[in-house]
Amino acid sequence: MMPMSQSVVALPHDAVGTVVCRDNRFRAHVDITEPIRANGASVHVHDPGRIREVIYPGNTVLLRWARSPTRSTDWDVLAGDVGGEWVLVHSGYHSTIAEGILRAGLAGPSIRGCTLHREVTRGGSRFDFLLECASGRHWIEVKGCSLSRGGVALFPDAPTTRGTRHLEGLIDAVENGDRASVIFLVLGHAATSFSPNSDTDPRFAEAFTRAVDAGVTVYPLRCTYDGCDVSYHRVLPVR
Repeated sequence: MMPMSQSVVALPHDAVGTVVCRDNRFRAHVDITEPIRANGASVHVHDPGRIREVIYPGNTVLLRWARSPTRSTDWDVLAGDVGGEWVLVHSGYHSTIAEGILRAGLAGPSIRGCTLHREVTRGGSRFDFLLECASGRHWIEVKGCSLSRGGVALFPDAPTTRGTRHLEGLIDAVENGDRASVIFLVLGHAATSFSPNSDTDPRFAEAFTRAVDAGVTVYPLRCTYDGCDVSYHRVLPVR
């Protein structure tokens, strides 16, 4: 039985379609089937990973209307079907989802009595959150995890120099007297545990181990998306 969940972010989709092809990491073409019909619509893939298990020809995806004079595409991909579940692949919503979980007090470091700042730079990296509390500062980075194998959520799905740099920055923060955490949003898979993906990025996995040893707190948070809302379920153990 699925554990009790709580909606943390409303995120309705505007259209349903079928992937035709993926031009590059950030652009794909989709045949929109609901509520309108449009063949070969150009859509933006807002995720730095490969997400090959989600965006591939023939798969069903959910889209959100995002027309803007500064954009070359009118649609964003929100999620794709993986084994009957919607897997959210829009990284632009990761920090919003994490903030919803933190403010509801469902998981992660407590923000009670703290001032939360978004997108704060420290050293050469920008982190999703900085908590300023009476007890000191707490740096938080958020990552989205869309890959799962054998019930294990794996991050990253592609080598990530930026992700490794974030971990190095969190280690440095702890070594200089601050607290630090990394939140992995496990998005839409029936995963029961989390692990750094050492096969894909051994440097990230090594930095992950050093971060844990240094005192960086890790929160793999199991979330689901039903096409309308993102819900939080539970904290997953780290393997």
